[in-house]
Amino acid sequence: MTLFKQRIVLILTLLALVSAVRAQNEPAPELNLIPWPAQVESRTGTYALTDQSVVVADDAFGAEAAQLARDLSVQCGRSGAGITLQKSDKLPDEGYTLEVTPSGVTIVAGTPAGAFYGCQTLRQLRTGRTLPCVSIHDAPRIAWRGFMLDVSRHFFDKTEVETLLEQMAVVKLNVFHWHLTDDNGWRVEIKKYPKLTSIGAWHPVTKAEQNSNHTADGRYGGFYTQDDIRAVVAYAAARHIRVVPEIDMPGHMSAAATAYPELSPANGWTPLVARQDKSSGERCAALCVGREKTVLFCKDVLSEIIPLFPAKEFHIGGDEVFYEQWAPCPDMQACKQKLGAKDWEQVQVAFGNQMSTFLTEHGRTAICWNNIYRQTVDKHVINHFWRSMGPARDFANAGYDVLLSPYMYYFDHPQKLETAYLYDPLEIGVTPAARPHLRGIEGCAWTERVASVPQLHTHIFPRLIAIAETGWTPQEKKDWASFQKRLAQRFPEFMGSGTR
Repeated sequence: MTLFKQRIVLILTLLALVSAVRAQNEPAPELNLIPWPAQVESRTGTYALTDQSVVVADDAFGAEAAQLARDLSVQCGRSGAGITLQKSDKLPDEGYTLEVTPSGVTIVAGTPAGAFYGCQTLRQLRTGRTLPCVSIHDAPRIAWRGFMLDVSRHFFDKTEVETLLEQMAVVKLNVFHWHLTDDNGWRVEIKKYPKLTSIGAWHPVTKAEQNSNHTADGRYGGFYTQDDIRAVVAYAAARHIRVVPEIDMPGHMSAAATAYPELSPANGWTPLVARQDKSSGERCAALCVGREKTVLFCKDVLSEIIPLFPAKEFHIGGDEVFYEQWAPCPDMQACKQKLGAKDWEQVQVAFGNQMSTFLTEHGRTAICWNNIYRQTVDKHVINHFWRSMGPARDFANAGYDVLLSPYMYYFDHPQKLETAYLYDPLEIGVTPAARPHLRGIEGCAWTERVASVPQLHTHIFPRLIAIAETGWTPQEKKDWASFQKRLAQRFPEFMGSGTR
């Protein structure tokens, strides 16, 4: 090589080194990802989607590939350059890796859920037809990342529920807890008991409901047919959200007892759908579980609903049973005596355990609200805590599975967004051995004062997004300043006072 050529090679090498140093010192592109991934490494360069870009996937990820291709306006294929979805058994159930280079994109996951979440991150990375180069290794911190919607106090139809599921999927929430029945309306078709919906799903229109889409003939309400339920469950499954139904029993049964008064205790008190409300001073109706026909009714209802929901878990409520309704009833007194119960709480626990056993026999696991703190509850039951987290700690330490919905996660309790974001629901003092008994977290939307979708959005956002990041992102990677900035960029429509 001549001296001239040696100098040219040296100059080119130096220029390449300078360029590399500059690239290392340049600020990484802003990534407005929510929830923030477990590990992120920004790199220089971009990948541009073109008309020739193709999504290629292993057979296990065909549905996720098709969905991504539609969203990116590219084609699916068996080969080609572009985006590749690969399966690997070395990653956790919902984990994935995402590599974006100037020549293409690779998502690796162990399950379809992991592939879906990798695709969700990819969607958030995209600006127009361009993707920044990154390397992401990601998996959720908490397995159960839930949102509960009460559709009894105010009804939200199939389309409105599906929109909420879409919003949940964007931020990687994976459990939709559907509170289908309560005092103000019975919202699911039960063919053996048609009056549950013909009577129990409706009440006279109130002032707050005058402009609702869910009014007819002077009545407010609505319900889901069993076909509606199947459609919503399928819609959720396509987004890797499992739907957990709730039929609250034996309390909060005013709608059912209005339709079938013979289910009520013999105490001379007549329930009326929608009349029983915390603000009215009246008590929620409790069923007379001392009668065999009432227990049979509960089992019949569960038997019709179980096939509609593939989820292993089934919520049966169990909260706020007002024992003054049971005390004057001869059938309830006889039940208490037969059980040898010292008080009505023991009667309620016995009924809950009976329903739990029934669900276990049908391949389901019961979930109950935590109103009863006695550790005589069936060990199979998941205890859903919404009051003090002290009893949740004690139950977990004693070997019971618990689900956590602290008041911080109750949307009808206003909370500073920063406080809700920084809160760590898992740090309640359980022993290391009991940690696996903390099944997950849920934000709960009770709708006494929420009668429309715009009101619901104001009610739950942006706090639900903060809960989603808590459920996914390692606690040590959470950053309030960063979250504020990403939230404003990613979801400006949900930015309000910051106190929800």
